Amino acid sequence: MGELTNEQLQRLDEVDGAIHGLFQELFGFGVPWDIEKISNVREAIQDAFNMTEEQEFAFYPWISDQTGFQEPTGASESMDGDHETALRDAGMGVDEDYRPDAPEEP
Repeated sequence: MGELTNEQLQRLDEVDGAIHGLFQELFGFGVPWDIEKISNVREAIQDAFNMTEEQEFAFYPWISDQTGFQEPTGASESMDGDHETALRDAGMGVDEDYRPDAPEEP
């Protein structure tokens, strides 16, 4: 079976962490980590944007349990760079102004 790269594993953590952070921001208090709820939102995002397989892989990389490493065509070149490049290469727009670590404006 194939393995995800360190960058791809970091991407999984980033996506799941961003969704969990959204839960906390929306509810205004500490929300326990619940990967089932997080994955439901992740799948809804993929559905809402009608992502192709390549776009889904750039957004949230995966390994198939049945046939080993499954990487959509063109994704390997994209995932060697940063995630913004991977999303652009997969046809996804990236908000240049969005920075999750940027200080809040008054």
